[in-house]
Amino acid sequence: MLRAEDMEDRYREGSLVRRWSIVAGQPRCVLAPLDVAVATDAEIAAAETGNALARAAIAALDAYEAALEIASQPEPPEYLPGEDAPVNPAHAAWLVAVATVGAASAETLALHAARQAGPRGEARILAELDAEGAITALIVTDDPLAEGEPVPAEARLGGTLVGGVYSPPAPRVVVPNEVGYWQFMAAAARFGFITPEEAQAAVQHRTMPAVITDVLAALPPEQRAEAEIKLAGITSMVRADPLFDLLVQVGPYTAEQVDAVFLAAQEVV
Repeated sequence: MLRAEDMEDRYREGSLVRRWSIVAGQPRCVLAPLDVAVATDAEIAAAETGNALARAAIAALDAYEAALEIASQPEPPEYLPGEDAPVNPAHAAWLVAVATVGAASAETLALHAARQAGPRGEARILAELDAEGAITALIVTDDPLAEGEPVPAEARLGGTLVGGVYSPPAPRVVVPNEVGYWQFMAAAARFGFITPEEAQAAVQHRTMPAVITDVLAALPPEQRAEAEIKLAGITSMVRADPLFDLLVQVGPYTAEQVDAVFLAAQEVV
């Protein structure tokens, strides 16, 4: 029987994230794992949060059942025989077990009852959908009367179920952290951030486009000089460079627009 400490989140060198469920009081991986290269950060965070809740529930259930086994025995003597009459550790353990059983939550009691009863049927995956057919919740249950739309094991939050056909969410968009200098300038011109003439001048003569010189002008003199020296010699543009944070703060563009330029730049060949 799997215990809470056996319910690990990731495997295959962290590339896959399990999605744990509890069926008939037992931990199960009925849902297919998430591929971290495809799933969004929000999906992964939701899966790991759900896993943590499932682990906590199984840990509480295991502790309750261990305590129940002890508490169901007759109360041991409070003291061991002998002249010193030392305290009986078995009695102390019995008292702790009785307290643990008495403090069990309704969730733990329900899980214990489910574990004792055993499976009611085959585990099924049911989805809750919004008005457009997007999956808002996934439920794993062995209750044959449970309501919901059946979906395959690979179903993910944000996917859709229309006419009984499941479609996964849109692929994860990963913004490259670094692109070539000339690639960036070409993409920026394509998006209208700068003119084609400015892009050509930036590549051929290292003449910075107006949008960048405007950003540099907002810097203190020492920082501006350092930034100009760096720009004069770089061969690539890095998304994490503070220059782009400043561009968003003082310039006319949003972070999403800057990301779009980097995405387009990686396609420039």
